[in-house]
Amino acid sequence: EHIRKKYKSLRYIRRDGNCFIRASLLGLLLRIRNHEGDRPRIMQKLQESLQYCVACGYEEFVLEDMWDVMMEEAKFAATATSDEEIVTRLS
Repeated sequence: EHIRKKYKSLRYIRRDGNCFIRASLLGLLLRIRNHEGDRPRIMQKLQESLQYCVACGYEEFVLEDMWDVMMEEAKFAATATSDEEIVTRLS
């Protein structure tokens, strides 16, 4: 009841052990879609993130598949016509 009073809406995330990551990614993708002013900065940071991780000592081949999917989803979010399109892709 407290949550309903405080927030205008609530999204349920699949509870599969990856729910924190899924919820964080959903928040980021919705931010990309709904805040055009933030979009270039977020997309630039995401673009740079793979090389940042490599510079921190991670092997590129370990991250590149996940990074490719993340970039694909971010690009999709930038052109999505509704929040529900993004939510459906993450379901």
